[in-house]
Order: sequence, then structure tokens, then C-alpha cells
Amino acid sequence: LVEAKVQKLLEPLPLDEQNLLKIDSILKVLGVENAADVEKLLSYFLADADNAELIHPNDAIKAIKAFVEDHQRRADAARGKQHAAKKHAADEQQGPSREEVEFWNRMAGIISDKTARVWTALEKSLQKYNELLLSRSHKIQDVSALNTQNNELKALLNQYLAAKVNEDLIMPPTQTIRLDEFASFQGAAG
Repeated sequence: LVEAKVQKLLEPLPLDEQNLLKIDSILKVLGVENAADVEKLLSYFLADADNAELIHPNDAIKAIKAFVEDHQRRADAARGKQHAAKKHAADEQQGPSREEVEFWNRMAGIISDKTARVWTALEKSLQKYNELLLSRSHKIQDVSALNTQNNELKALLNQYLAAKVNEDLIMPPTQTIRLDEFASFQGAAG
């Protein structure tokens, strides 16, 4: 499959590299350019895709021929699509047709100025409402965090007040707090 000139050039290389270069040149001749093409070629050599059973070696030439024909057909179709796309792009660059201009002129007057003003005012109001809701959401999160922190501080204060060390003090903190409460209660009553 590889020309004699190429084989002579490959002789000084190690066997693995020789095989790799031979395979590469064969794939280039077949038109295989990427992994998808390799998988497509492989599918022609499978007798049964489910069992991954290979075709008989005598059918290999037929499989290669079928692959090359299909590959050529797909390449021709792709070139045809590219040509059509280029032509379509060139047509679009020429500018809009008279029908398109008339259509967009008719569409420009579909929504009245009054309706457009109402929608603009509605949009502004909805944006303000959205900002208000976002602000509320942030404040609710702040209040929740403060409540959690308050509960933690209450638990910590109760833990300190219930500590055994307070019994040994001349004036325990619990009595000081009660005196402050009594004074504030007297001040409110008087």
C-alpha cells in the first residue's frame, strides 16, 4: 500500500515509527482527517456493531471502497452547503428587498405611542418594586442573623450566670441584675 520510495526512506526508522508513518499516509490518501473520520472508517469494518465483530478479510477492499465513496459524497455535499451559504451571505449583503422594507414599515406602527408609554412606566415601576423586594430580602436575612446572634448571647449569659463561681462571690451578678431591674421598675412606677 505504500510506495517503494517511501519504504526506502522509512527503513532507518524504528519499526513502530515506520508503521505509524505508513498508517498516517494511508489514512491521508483515504481522506481521513480526524477522530470522527477514523470511527466512521472503523464502522465499515464491523460486521455487527453490537458485538464488535469484524468483517471477513476478503471484504476489506469493498469496505474501504464504500467508505471512500461515502466520504467523497459527504465532502461534496459539505462543499455544496458552503457554496450555498456564501451565496446566501452575498445576497444578504446586497440589502433588504422592497417587501422586507414594507413589512418593517407596517410593523413599526403596530404598537401605539400611548401603549409604549404605559409599558415604559410599567417597566420602571416593576424595576422599583424589584429593588424594594431585594432590599426587604436583605433586611430579613439581617434580622434572622441578629436573632440567631441574640439567642447565642442569651445562652452564653445564662451559662455565665449559672456558673458555680458566682456562688463564691460576695455580690453575685444575679443579685446585681435584680437590683438594676428593681431600680428601673421603681423609676417607671414613680
